[in-house]
Amino acid sequence: MAPADFAAMYQRNRGPLLAYLNRMTLGDHALAEDLVQEVFLRAWRQADSDPAILRPWLFTVARNLVIDRLRARRARPVEAAGADPDKLSDETDLADRVVAVRSVRDSISTLAPDQRRLLFALYYQGDTPSELAATLNVPAGTVKSRSFAARTALRRALGSLAP
Repeated sequence: MAPADFAAMYQRNRGPLLAYLNRMTLGDHALAEDLVQEVFLRAWRQADSDPAILRPWLFTVARNLVIDRLRARRARPVEAAGADPDKLSDETDLADRVVAVRSVRDSISTLAPDQRRLLFALYYQGDTPSELAATLNVPAGTVKSRSFAARTALRRALGSLAP
């Protein structure tokens, strides 16, 4: 491929490829730029490729480079030299947290309105059974038995969502 043809191909494909890699790298623009350069370096080395299949090939190479970077990150342990071990994050995977929150929300929506209000007051607002008993004008034992029934119903609803 002649240098002028390569330059034209670069101008035609750089923008869409960069946008694709930005999405693939979750907005890490610097990494996306590096990967674009790597893709075009490989294209330069494969200059004798058929121009009709060049664009799909560029996107396939880009995708494979992102996958290779992710695998390389997972293979190497995170360096924490010099960091205070007490301040290191112990968070679980964000996707797992999102799924768990969504499951609880879906399960809570299946409860009766009285059960939802009771669990909300006890676990979100921090009301005690005695405070709720006074508010609802019922004995504290009734609040406890209703909360037990609500938790049981919630547990059943969560169990029905399990695979």
